[in-house]
Amino acid sequence: MTLQTLLWLIISLSLLFFLFINLLKKNLISNDLLFFIFASTILSLTLLVFYFYFQDYFISFISSCMLMINNFLLIREIKHIIKHYDFMSLPYFAISIYIFSYLLLLNLRY
Repeated sequence: MTLQTLLWLIISLSLLFFLFINLLKKNLISNDLLFFIFASTILSLTLLVFYFYFQDYFISFISSCMLMINNFLLIREIKHIIKHYDFMSLPYFAISIYIFSYLLLLNLRY
């Protein structure tokens, strides 16, 4: 992962939080959605810490796998709440798939 990937992750995460702020204003936040938001934030931080600070690619791969599954469930919960897929939630899922595939290829190389 490069710093550009980190920048895209921050941008897509900020788009997702703008969506959450809009849902919060409309009072549409459920307990499941809150759980997925907090889990996504924690998994993103663990992924970044294990990849950039510890440089442990296997644990960061496991974290990215859990992040990708969590993001899929997060998007599904958002669709359940607002009854359609929102554009602001899709870049975060796409970047998590990219990070997962990158770390998968990195782990297969070693």
